[in-house]
Amino acid sequence: MGKNSRKITRVVKGLAGLDYVEIKHVPMDVDPELGNLIDADVVERMEHLVAQELILRRLPLRGREVKFLRSIFAMSQREFADKLGLSHVAICKWEKAVDRRLDIIQEIAVKVLVVDQLGLSVAASLYGLVGKDELPKKLILDFSEAGPKRKSA
Repeated sequence: MGKNSRKITRVVKGLAGLDYVEIKHVPMDVDPELGNLIDADVVERMEHLVAQELILRRLPLRGREVKFLRSIFAMSQREFADKLGLSHVAICKWEKAVDRRLDIIQEIAVKVLVVDQLGLSVAASLYGLVGKDELPKKLILDFSEAGPKRKSA
C-alpha cells in the first residue's frame, strides 16, 4: 500500500453470497490506487463471526450456508463430507440446491461440525441446534476492534 493510505470503517453487505448478512464497523485501509482493502485476518474474523451467529441464533441452513461454512474452513466437498460421514456427492447436491433447507438431521450434523471447528461451547440439546423456520430479512452484526458485538435485526 502507498504511504497515502488511511484507516476507515465501513459496512460489508452480503458476505460470501449470504445476502441477508450486514456487518457494521469493518476496519479497512483506503489506498488511493487500490481502493478499500480489508486485511485477511479481518476477513477471517468476519467469516467466523457469521458462522458463530448462524449457530447461536439458530438460523436454518440451506445449500448457500453449507457452501459458506465449508469454504471458511477451507475444506473441499470431499473433506467436509468425510467429517460428516457422508459422500461428497451429498454435499454437492446440498450446495447446488442453494435455497433448499437441509433436513433436520443434516442441519444438526453440519452445526455440530461447525461448533467443533470454531471451538465453541454450546450449552444446548441437539434440538437447540435446529434452525428456526425462516432466515431473518437482515442479520446485522457489529464488528469492532474491541471484538464483534451481536445486534438484533
